[in-house]
Amino acid sequence: MRRRTPCAPILLWTWSNVNEMDGRRLLVAILLSLETPEDCAALLQDLLTPGEIHALEQRVAVASALLSGATYEQAKERTGASAATISRVRRAVFQGHGGYRKVLGGN
Repeated sequence: MRRRTPCAPILLWTWSNVNEMDGRRLLVAILLSLETPEDCAALLQDLLTPGEIHALEQRVAVASALLSGATYEQAKERTGASAATISRVRRAVFQGHGGYRKVLGGN
């Protein structure tokens, strides 16, 4: 399999425009350029603190539990997440932009 250049999506813009890109567009382009789980893990370790990585892992676990039909209490028991985290994730899962459903499945 042919390996793409590491920043292939970034190349959709000229390099002069990269400097003008807002942070969100640049972050999305970088995330889209990742090809392997190892690349993703390395970026996460460079970009986030261990606590931030844990918080993201926990949010994904809560979303997965809720999408599989778990109640609030079951999600709390399975993940150890705080009430605030479960509430926030629940709102995102059921009233958000569809990101959790897209990656985790669900109606």
